[in-house]
Amino acid sequence: MRQLLIRAVAVAIGFALAACSAAPVPDRAEACELKPAGSAAVTMLRNVPLIVAAVDGHPIRVVLDTGSESTFLTIAAARRLGLHADGQALQRSEGVGGSAMHYRVVADSFRVAGATFPDKSFSVGTMNWQLGGEPPDGFLGSDVLASFDVDLDLPNGRVTFYRARACGRATPPWDWPYMVLPLQPSPSGIGLFGIPMRLDGQLVTATLDTGAEFTTVAMSTARALGITADALGRDRPVSVFGFGPKLQTSRIHVFRDVEVGEDASENVPLIVADLPPRAGDMLLGSDFLSRHRAFLSYATQRIFISRAQFVTAWMAQTDARR
Repeated sequence: MRQLLIRAVAVAIGFALAACSAAPVPDRAEACELKPAGSAAVTMLRNVPLIVAAVDGHPIRVVLDTGSESTFLTIAAARRLGLHADGQALQRSEGVGGSAMHYRVVADSFRVAGATFPDKSFSVGTMNWQLGGEPPDGFLGSDVLASFDVDLDLPNGRVTFYRARACGRATPPWDWPYMVLPLQPSPSGIGLFGIPMRLDGQLVTATLDTGAEFTTVAMSTARALGITADALGRDRPVSVFGFGPKLQTSRIHVFRDVEVGEDASENVPLIVADLPPRAGDMLLGSDFLSRHRAFLSYATQRIFISRAQFVTAWMAQTDARR
C-alpha cells in the first residue's frame, strides 16, 4: 500500500496571536496597508510544501505546516545545530500513528522568508518520515505563521509574509475571484483554526493543514454521516503516517459531495482515518491548497481562497486516488 503523510494536530503548547494585540485600530489607513515582510520559495514533495529557513544562521528545510501549533525540529536537526533542552518537562503529542514525547530547545535566532525571530523556542522529537528522499528538519507551525498575513501560493511555489493587519476590509494581494471564509476556533481550543465545510450535506469544521498530504476525514465523522464499518471495509486500503511511531491502515471512501464556501464537487474520494479527537472533524490537506492560492489573515480570522481552480483541484485528485 502507498504510504501517505497525514500529519494531524501536534503539540500541546498554546500561543497568543501577538500581532493582534499590537495592531493599529481596525480599518484605519495604517491598519489596512499591505506591507511585505518577506517571501520564500516553496518546493512540493508530492503534496507536501517544503521551505528553507535558518536557525542561528544555519539553513534548515522544514514543512510549511498550518496544522501544527508549534514549530518543530527533529532530534537529529537539534543535535546538528547544537541546541540543548531548555529544562522544561517532556510533553506528549498525539497524532496519526499514536503518541510521541517532545522536549523544548531555544535558539538565539530563527529566520524565515526574511523575518527574524530572536530567542525562538522549538519542540523537538522524532519524525516518522515515509515519503522518501532526505527527511526534512522539522515543521514550520502556526506559532510563526500567525504573526503575519500569509499568502500561500503553492501552485506557483511561493509563500509571502505580510505585516499582520487587523483590518476588516483587508483583501488579498491578487485580483482574481475568491471566496472569503471565517477561520473558526479549533475544537482543540489551543490556538489552531478551522474552516466551515459541508460533507455529504452535513456541516463540519476542517482544520486547514498543509502538513497533511491529503484531505482526511476522522473516523468518528464518517460514522456520524452514516458510513458503516462494512462500507469502509469495501473501500480501498491505504497506509498513512504522522507524528506517531506507527503506520495506520486507513480507507479511501468516495463522498457524495464536498462543499467549501460556494463551490461544490461530487463523488470525491477522501481518506478516512483514526484522528485524535483534538484534530476535529477532518483535515483539509495540501491536495486542496496545492491547486489554490490562499490568503490567511490570522488577525481578522478569515481565509481568502481563489475560486477559479476549485473544481480542477478535486477532480484531479479523484483520478489519482482511484
